[in-house]
Amino acid sequence: MRRLRTNPYDVQLPVVALLLVLAVTAEASAQWRVTQLTDNDHYDWTGQSSVHGPALVWIGKPDNADNEIFLYDGHTVTQLTDNTFPDAAPSTDGASVAWTAEPSDGTDREIYFWNGNTTTRLTDNADDRNDLWPTVDDSTVVWHGGTAVPGATDWEIFLYEDGSVTQLTANDYNDYYPFVVGENIVWRGQEGGTDYEIFFHDGDSTVQLTDNSYDDKNPEVDRLGNVLWEGEVGDGDKEIFFCDGDLVTQLTDNAQDDGWSNLDGGEAVWERQEGGDDYEIFYFDGSDTTMLTDDLLDDRHPRIVGSLIAWEGDDGNDTEIFVYEIGKGITHLTNNDFDDEYPRIAGNMIGWTGYVDGEDGEIFVATPVPEPSAMILLTIGLVTLLGWRRCRR
Repeated sequence: MRRLRTNPYDVQLPVVALLLVLAVTAEASAQWRVTQLTDNDHYDWTGQSSVHGPALVWIGKPDNADNEIFLYDGHTVTQLTDNTFPDAAPSTDGASVAWTAEPSDGTDREIYFWNGNTTTRLTDNADDRNDLWPTVDDSTVVWHGGTAVPGATDWEIFLYEDGSVTQLTANDYNDYYPFVVGENIVWRGQEGGTDYEIFFHDGDSTVQLTDNSYDDKNPEVDRLGNVLWEGEVGDGDKEIFFCDGDLVTQLTDNAQDDGWSNLDGGEAVWERQEGGDDYEIFYFDGSDTTMLTDDLLDDRHPRIVGSLIAWEGDDGNDTEIFVYEIGKGITHLTNNDFDDEYPRIAGNMIGWTGYVDGEDGEIFVATPVPEPSAMILLTIGLVTLLGWRRCRR
C-alpha cells in the first residue's frame, strides 16, 4: 500500500509568504550610498554655502590660492569661477548660483550670478561699498549692500529679478542678511538703531513681524510664507520663533541657547545647548516639537528639506553625519576616523565636508539607493518559494 506523505513546505508556504508581505510593506529607513566628490590637495568647504534646490555648491581653493565656486548637479562637478580674486558665500536653487567676490583691488565686494549658462556681475559700486551674502531662488537674488551716508555705511536690501536690480529698502538704519524663497523675502533690520527686528516682504509689500527690546536674527522663509527666526530674549539665551503668516509663536522657552535654525514646508529644526553643555537636535513638525538626539555629545548644524533632516554629531571620537528620515528613523551616514561637518541637503542628496587627512577638506555626497518595489520583492519571493516546494515533491 502506498503511503501518502505530507510536505512540510506546504504548511510553511503561507506563513513565509505572510512574513514576506509584512517585510516588504513595513516602512524602513533608506539605504545610502556615500561618494567622495573631490580628492585633491586644496581646501573644499560647504560651511559657507546656502542650498535650497537639487544641487550642491561650495567653495574650493585650487592651487591653494583664492576661493573659487563649485557646483554638483547630481551628475557632474563644475567649476563656475576661475579668476585671481576670492569668491565666497555661494547660494544655489539648483538651476542658478549667486555669490559675492572681491574683484579689482580687493577693497569692495560685488555680487555675481550664474543663470545655468553664463555669469553676470550684478553690482559695480564705487566708494569701497560692499555687497554681501546673496541668496537665490527661482533666479531671484537678494543681498545686503552698503550705501553711502555721511561718516558711515547704511546697509540696505537689494533685489535682482527679471534682469534688473531694485533697492528694496531705503531707510536710516541697517538691514542685513536677506533670505528669499519664491516671492517671499525676509531679513533683519536695526529699526530704532538699537536692536534687530524681523521684516517680511511678500513680493508686493513689507511687514515688520517683530517689535521688542531684544535682537531678532537669522530669519528664514518658505514657499508657504512661514517665517522662522531666533530671538535673544536674555543674556546668552536665544529662543526660536515661528510665524505662520498670521500668528507669531514662540516654539522654545527655556534657559538654554537655541540656534542654527532651519525651515522647510512649515517644519523646522534647530540645535540646543542642552544643560548648558552638549548640543542636541530638535524637530518641529508644524504642531509638536520632538527631541531627536539625547546623549552627552554634541549634535550640531541641522538642516531640513522635505522628509530629510541631517546634522553632524560627535561619536566620541570625531564628528560624523547623521540623517533622520521623518517617520522612519536615524541613519549613521558616516563612520570613519576623521571629522565630517556642515551637511547640506539638495533634493534627495546630502553633501558635507570631510577632513580626510585632518586638514584638507573634501566634499562627500550621500544618495539613497533605489529600493525594489514591494510587488517585485513579493513576486520574487513567491516564485522562489514555489520552486522550493516543487523540488521537494
